[in-house]
Amino acid sequence: MKSILTEWAQIARRFVAVAGVAILMMASLRPACAVDLPSDDDQDVLVRTTLMTFNDANMTGIYSVFIAKASKQFQSQIAPEKLASSLESFRTNRLFFESVVTEDYDSTEKPNIDPEGGLNLGGVFKTDDTEVKYKLRFIQNDNVWKLLGFNVDARKQQ
Repeated sequence: MKSILTEWAQIARRFVAVAGVAILMMASLRPACAVDLPSDDDQDVLVRTTLMTFNDANMTGIYSVFIAKASKQFQSQIAPEKLASSLESFRTNRLFFESVVTEDYDSTEKPNIDPEGGLNLGGVFKTDDTEVKYKLRFIQNDNVWKLLGFNVDARKQQ
């Protein structure tokens, strides 16, 4: 009788040990859409590097690097040739703004994480000769913020 109780006690201890690990693991998991707003510095880096890569693509007419740095979702939706075609006015009108992104900018909307987990950033860079308004949307791919969508409007000041 003692050996049966001993076996049951060992089984019970194993169950408790396994159940304890499972509870600990479940408590440490976060929902897939629960992401934190990046710091102000990280947001600044996202804005400046995205706009510089965008500007470089417009200056060269080569959009493959811009697309490669974007999210998997963005990459699956647009080909470099289609993006080049849609942004032709930047090249035709020579709306290049490499000097703008070293300047200060104003946020035009409060940074936020939308219900789908997208990070939305909007603002404007202004210099004496150029104004660049932007709205950028990022999504996390492998815990790294990647571009999901954008709207950029550049104008020469007169």
